[in-house]
Amino acid sequence: MKTILTISASNRAESINAELLNYAVKHISNVEVSALNMQDVKLPFYNQDLEASDGIPSLFESIRPLLDSADGYILACPEHNGLMPAEFKNFLDWLSRVYTREKPAFGGKPMLLISTSPGENGGATNLATLARLLPWQGANIVASYSLGNFYQTFEQDKISEQEHAAFSTAINNLTTAVNVG
Repeated sequence: MKTILTISASNRAESINAELLNYAVKHISNVEVSALNMQDVKLPFYNQDLEASDGIPSLFESIRPLLDSADGYILACPEHNGLMPAEFKNFLDWLSRVYTREKPAFGGKPMLLISTSPGENGGATNLATLARLLPWQGANIVASYSLGNFYQTFEQDKISEQEHAAFSTAINNLTTAVNVG
């Protein structure tokens, strides 16, 4: 059975991006799902002096098997002033030290990017940045989906009917790329 790793890049306990991620998982069948939540990933801010003195944080001993064993990924990332949260950027900085260009973190495997926000943009600016940045880490971005006006378009754990078609297309792009049977 195929495995999809969900990555919640939010550092907020009541994250609307985590809600959207949970909704996405409910629309994928015939896969095992594992999860990585940035709230559980406590890393010092990266710098070369720290790496030279202390090495790679031991936390990556548990993160690396999750990344390596996944057949695909769903990354739910909020937008903080047009960019990803600082904690997630820091995670990517450390990730670039754990993996190499020859063996990148996401291994060329399919990734779906999703984001939402209370505003109209729905995190689309950040998703565009991530779509340019994550291939350097080996992500094969197969789709992205942003949901604007979260509190008006996501009610009772459901996306509005007019948004559902774009959402379903994004999910289908991922499951097709992962070859979910």
